[in-house]
Amino acid sequence: MNARLTLDVAPCTALSVACEEAQRLADLARENVAFDFNGVVCIAEPDGSADHLAHQQSLAQRVTLSCSSSSQMVEMIVPEGDAR
Repeated sequence: MNARLTLDVAPCTALSVACEEAQRLADLARENVAFDFNGVVCIAEPDGSADHLAHQQSLAQRVTLSCSSSSQMVEMIVPEGDAR
């Protein structure tokens, strides 16, 4: 899943704030919005849920932390049917 827009998240930004902003932009632009949060690429889709996005990032973060390579990046894709 490709994102046409990218959100730069400032250091020390709370996950909930980043997800809310990405979701707001996705809904407004009617485009996918990608952002990196602690090494996990998150993609907000139009009509998605910021809460669901935050939950999926947290799950992916746990996977990233348990990987042997801390530099490994995990791309998180929320299927369209599961975006709410």
